[in-house]
Amino acid sequence: MRNLKIALAPDLHCFYNTYSRLNKDGKSYREVEWQNSVDMMLKKCIEKKVKIIVVPGDIFTNPRPTAEQVLKVATLFERFEKAKIRVVGVAGNHDIGGVGTKCMNDVVSSIGGENYWCETDFGVSSIGDIGFAYLPFVKNAALNVYNPDYANLEASEQLMRISKELFDKLNEMEVRTKILIGHWSIQGAVSSSGRALDDKDGIEVVLPLKELAGQGWDACMFGHIHKPQVLKEANPFIAYSGAIQRIDIGEAKDARGFFIYDVKKKTNEFIELPAIEMKSFNRTIASEDDVKSLFDEIEASDINGKIVQVKYDINKSDIELISQKDVARALTAKNPRYVVGVFPRILDKTRQRDSSITESMDNIAALKKWMEAKKYPESEFESVRDLLKTYVS
Repeated sequence: MRNLKIALAPDLHCFYNTYSRLNKDGKSYREVEWQNSVDMMLKKCIEKKVKIIVVPGDIFTNPRPTAEQVLKVATLFERFEKAKIRVVGVAGNHDIGGVGTKCMNDVVSSIGGENYWCETDFGVSSIGDIGFAYLPFVKNAALNVYNPDYANLEASEQLMRISKELFDKLNEMEVRTKILIGHWSIQGAVSSSGRALDDKDGIEVVLPLKELAGQGWDACMFGHIHKPQVLKEANPFIAYSGAIQRIDIGEAKDARGFFIYDVKKKTNEFIELPAIEMKSFNRTIASEDDVKSLFDEIEASDINGKIVQVKYDINKSDIELISQKDVARALTAKNPRYVVGVFPRILDKTRQRDSSITESMDNIAALKKWMEAKKYPESEFESVRDLLKTYVS
């Protein structure tokens, strides 16, 4: 089975309802978009002769989905089964309902056909000569009891030791290709906000990229980060496919799609999927000209059918310059799919000095810089300059 292709699916986040409304048929726009993306992913997998699809966690958005939602997901995986595509996966943080609760992925595994399984525990398995190791998301309590000898280690170090154990188990099985599937952050990955993940920031568990890459895997296929990206092209291939749809407006600029990994050639291809367009108007409001500029941009923008919002910074003393209701009306007039909101950030402090104005400048140079920043005409600067010179002399 070495000459085959494996798809790395994005986080599916089934049945999310962020910014959702009902269409004319009474169905959620977002559920329809999700279904269209899933249909296209299956179609592309068939076209590209994919034999295995890896689902790296967050199948659900809510860890306690309804029975109807579980059945719909099981039906989805049955469609892959009918296409003779094996489905393997792990649980993500959105799939875990808490210590002692039954992960709904187990339920889907039990009714989704014999060619599908999702691991909620650390372990290994194989399909032909391809070995899979599972590093699902687990709560700290579950992680700390996995191996008492590791309990005093940082979570990232525990996970790296478990990963190495899994690799050694696959070596004993004498498989030719070893693939690690996980739902964790990896050092160097970039979030949708542009933040590079680092284990030193203390915000979440982050696996060290260099150590992971050095364990001997052929590929590391991960979920959790919604921005699609390749951290390492080969030896091993390390990547996130992102999320199947834009979940939050902070993901407005991120592509949507999934990777296909060629086991024999050790190459990858990104297949783009359609995604709802989102736009955020981000401004600083300090003058009437700034307000006019914002309204002009809204008027000139094509936001028909898109999800939109406005965010602006404004000093407390300038709050009367702009009306949130007027901004919302301007957005609504352009027929967007959904207006997330108009969000001012009130700066309860004095205005900051322009960084281009330094203490080394003389008064006239500083005045000129300030008036240029405020877009005063040159003639007004000359008048004020002359008055200042007269006053100083």
